[in-house]
Amino acid sequence: MTKHLKILMLLVFLSLVVLSGCENSATSLDADKIKIKEALENEFNLIQMMPNVIKGKKNFLNNSISMVLSERYTTKNSYEEIINYYDEQLKEHGWQFYKEEKLTDWGRDYGGKSVRYKKGDFVAIVQYAGEKADYGWTYGFAITWGLYEEK
Repeated sequence: MTKHLKILMLLVFLSLVVLSGCENSATSLDADKIKIKEALENEFNLIQMMPNVIKGKKNFLNNSISMVLSERYTTKNSYEEIINYYDEQLKEHGWQFYKEEKLTDWGRDYGGKSVRYKKGDFVAIVQYAGEKADYGWTYGFAITWGLYEEK
């Protein structure tokens, strides 16, 4: 799979998660998945959202092999300010930087970027829409389980 296809798949998936507003109930989860969901929610709630942002809807999506808890925000802060804030927050809670990658929207470069951190089986993602993007949000924050095979 090419790098561009992987990035496109990530962007499409996260866009669906963020835009869908889909919330699956815990009733569809077995006991092990309920424990994972609780741990995912605890990790998410440990990370304080950036001050002076407009908070969007929080979304939870799960299937038989993965879970995503995400929220999007609107702010006038720059990419550097957003990433520096979350880098400090995540590292303070035991997360390790994994990678940063440039994102495009169907080949168009709006300046979007994704930064990932690892902690155990979880991956935290800060996705910046880009200074030229007009999606109605500036950045999203998500914690995932089972979505990535990265070690």
